[in-house]
Amino acid sequence: MKKILAEWLVKKLEEIHTKDELKVIDAGFKTEKRKPTFRINTLKANKDKTIENLIENGLKISKVSYLDNAFTLDEWTEKDLWNTWAFKAGYIYMQGISSMIPPLLFDFDEDSSKTKLLDVTAAPWSKTSQLSMLMNNKGQIIACDNNEIRVDKLKFTIKRQGCTNVWVVKKNAVNLAKELKHQFEAAPEEYFDKILFDAPCSAEWRMNLNIEKTHAYWKEAIPKRNYKLQKDIISNAITMLKPGWELVYSTCTLSPEENEGLVHFVLSMFPEIELVDLSTNKILKKLKTKKWLKFYWKNPYRKDIINTVRILPTSEYEGFYVAKFIKKAV
Repeated sequence: MKKILAEWLVKKLEEIHTKDELKVIDAGFKTEKRKPTFRINTLKANKDKTIENLIENGLKISKVSYLDNAFTLDEWTEKDLWNTWAFKAGYIYMQGISSMIPPLLFDFDEDSSKTKLLDVTAAPWSKTSQLSMLMNNKGQIIACDNNEIRVDKLKFTIKRQGCTNVWVVKKNAVNLAKELKHQFEAAPEEYFDKILFDAPCSAEWRMNLNIEKTHAYWKEAIPKRNYKLQKDIISNAITMLKPGWELVYSTCTLSPEENEGLVHFVLSMFPEIELVDLSTNKILKKLKTKKWLKFYWKNPYRKDIINTVRILPTSEYEGFYVAKFIKKAV
């Protein structure tokens, strides 16, 4: 790792992690190609029949033991899955294990018909369709992105997956409350029960030491730039969250500026927001994880950030960071 990555990035990794954690990360970064993973789309598919069909087509798959609808393709390639009837019909969806975690942190009622959920920065859209599935196509999901091409791809995915409770809008997440105002009878302050902020980030956990282009373009200034963008977006999103309800924040980056730093900002600036303890989450306990950072570059973080979790990259899944907020009822 030291011979390949930029010196500043190695120093960051070494400051954040223990020697044992660095061994896990090094092995994760050196994984040449992770086995493809997918989930069964229960909006359209019968899980048992879909699995049976894939096996009949010669695919060798394994259940991911700690996720209800997740499977690993043990042999063949992702392209082979693309050619199956199940994929083309929207019965399965290719999605990394770590990517499946944030939507599963929400608490959904059996009947989600009254749930209003905001997916702030919806691209690349895998979590949007997963949320629709978890809500059983009930309630309302507003999925936003500010790029026309990504919006079109999101609409295509939503249609193929059979998601009928998703409303896709092309909006700027930084000014989302203002931009959504004309869509509501009144301003959308405190409108949503749940908000997902899968943040635009530097994506450092996606590095592969065997592929130079996945780590050669990282610059030291990128995390600081993203931190500022994330602050603007989440500050706007918090105004749209109902008291007593939840906001999940996630990134696929290792940088504390975008993770603990962002959470520290939220807790310091919004006294009505507090963290939910994720240390007892049954799914997260099955993964290689690390708890909060007490400080970074001598800047101390708030002690309640202990309730957030870093998912370390392994041969099975990418690294991720997750935090769950709740807005205290007045």
